[in-house]
Amino acid sequence: MVKKIRNRIALSIKSRRLNVFLLFFLIASVVLILYKLSKVQTKTYSFKIHTIHTPKELVGLNVDSLKLDITVKATGYKLLKYYFGQPSINLEFDNLVKQGDSVYVWNKGSGLSSVNDNFELGEEIQAISPEKLTFLYDVNTVSKVPVKLNHKLGFTQGYDLVSYFELSPDSVTVIGPESVVSHIKQLQTDTLVLENVNADISKKINLFLPDSIKKLKFSTKTIEVIGKVDKFTEGTFKVPIMVKNVPENYSLSIFPKEITITFYTNLSNFNKV
Repeated sequence: MVKKIRNRIALSIKSRRLNVFLLFFLIASVVLILYKLSKVQTKTYSFKIHTIHTPKELVGLNVDSLKLDITVKATGYKLLKYYFGQPSINLEFDNLVKQGDSVYVWNKGSGLSSVNDNFELGEEIQAISPEKLTFLYDVNTVSKVPVKLNHKLGFTQGYDLVSYFELSPDSVTVIGPESVVSHIKQLQTDTLVLENVNADISKKINLFLPDSIKKLKFSTKTIEVIGKVDKFTEGTFKVPIMVKNVPENYSLSIFPKEITITFYTNLSNFNKV
C-alpha cells in the first residue's frame, strides 16, 4: 500500500515537472518570436497589380498577369501581413503613360510615388523589379449575342416535342473589350441531358463559357428552357389527284386516281389534320 502511494507521488511530481518544462518552453518560444518580429528585416515580395481610377470605357487585358517584385525594409511586425496570401498594390491610372492606341506604360522613375502610397510609415522600399510595366487596354463594347441550346434528349416511346424549345432569354448582352466581344457570334449552353421524357420540359441551364471569355460581363449566365411535349401518333388519309389546265382537245387518264398520305402529329392536333 505504501509502495503504491510512493509511486503515485513520484508520477505526480514528474507530471508537474513536465508541465513546468512545457510552460517555460512555450514562454521562451513566444519571447523568441516576439524578439524576431521586433527586429528590422529586409524581404522581397511579389505584389499583384491593380489600377485605380481607370476610365469606365477602358478595360484591362493583361492587368491580372502583371506583378512587381518589391524589396521592403521594416520590422517583422509590419512585414507579417505579407505572409497571408499574395499582397497587392494599387497604381493610379493617371501615372501610366500612353504609348499607343491600347498600350500604357508605368515607369519606376515617374510612378514611384504611386507605389509608395501603398506602404505604411516605417516600411521602406529598397528595390523594385521590373522598372517598367506595360499595360494593355481596350475599349469596352456591348453586343447582343444569340444563344444556342445543346441537348441530348431521350423520349418515352410515342412522345416528342410539339415545337422547338423556347429559350428565355434567347440572346444575352455581352460587355467587354471590343477585340474579344467582336468575335463572339453565338453563345452555347451546357448540354441538357434528359431521358424518358413524357411531360413538358421546364429547366434552367448555365451558359458554357470558355476560360477565354469568362471575365467578360454577361446580362445573365443562366437560360430557362421550355419545351411542350405531347404524345404523337401516325395517321393516314387519301387525297384524290386532280389535273388542272388540260387543253380542251385532250383527254387525260391518270393512275392511280388517289394517293395515301401518312402524317405524324401530336394527339391534340390529330383531328385537325
